[in-house]
Amino acid sequence: MNAPRRQYWTVAAGDTPARDYSQVFLDFGIMLVGPGHRGNYFENRQAYADVRRVQRFVEEIKPGDVVVLKKGVKSIIAVGVVVERKDSYFHSEIFSDVEGFSLQHGRYVVWYKPKKEIEIRLPRGTVTSDPSWEVKKIADRIISENEPLKPRRMPSEAKTVDDEKLIACLVEHGLSSGQAKDVKGAFNRVRKLGAWYSEKEADVSEYETRTFLIVPLILALGWPEQRLKLEWRDLDMALFEKNYTDGASPMMILESKRLDYPLMGAEEQAKQYSIKFPYCNKLVVSNGIRYLLFSKERSEWKPKAYLDLLRPLDRHPYYEKINGAPDLLTQLLP
Repeated sequence: MNAPRRQYWTVAAGDTPARDYSQVFLDFGIMLVGPGHRGNYFENRQAYADVRRVQRFVEEIKPGDVVVLKKGVKSIIAVGVVVERKDSYFHSEIFSDVEGFSLQHGRYVVWYKPKKEIEIRLPRGTVTSDPSWEVKKIADRIISENEPLKPRRMPSEAKTVDDEKLIACLVEHGLSSGQAKDVKGAFNRVRKLGAWYSEKEADVSEYETRTFLIVPLILALGWPEQRLKLEWRDLDMALFEKNYTDGASPMMILESKRLDYPLMGAEEQAKQYSIKFPYCNKLVVSNGIRYLLFSKERSEWKPKAYLDLLRPLDRHPYYEKINGAPDLLTQLLP
């Protein structure tokens, strides 16, 4: 009997340059799709009856199939082969927050990455089957000409940190009891408004996230207005060691983003700032709900701490070397 012919698929890891989580796929030897907050597919089939991409991802993709990882509809990032194993499909809360998106449905993949992205017309859609003959030919060539990527070990699940522990950590680092009450109030305010904004994210600008979500938390943490500058020298927010005077250099820079903007992509921006402000060693990127701290070490900017105000964790949800909510909040203290 002839072996079944393997299928070719295209899978998207984000649909715009600003929404790109392909590196997570390559780092861990997986591919992900969402929404996944309704639980494991096989235990909740009816809950996914209206989500065709999840159905295809779980039921139609088979071990041995070839997957083309695409960016938008114009370029191939990598090509993979679906791994044959008992848990070929998995559902994991580790990936409930991938750059703000719920992507708990996963498949294990051996990825092959070309030296540079290959530009070619690709079909639209998150999960699509049977791409053109030319795309299939390119996929086969990428597999034959490149070594398989070695994936990282799959991380354990990070632990939730409640507000009382967060406040206690801040008090230990100098927050006053009066400020503690303000921080609790800021948490509640941001969560309620952020939940409302999340339903209308297409209409929420960077200016709104900065004004109504970020600034209230910064002020609650004890920063006086005299040490803050908004929209200063092309910066969204500059934070100073002392009251601002002409010619002062910021000790920390905070960049605000839209709610749907991935935070990991800010490293290049950090490098540009280090040229303008060589004595600034901290860059915080935030969409008002999530915060990511980059720290400069020997002229290199590295992500150091992460906070999701809707679900504070003791470390980053899947990059285990990036610290969590307690460290990020203490780094935000004046």
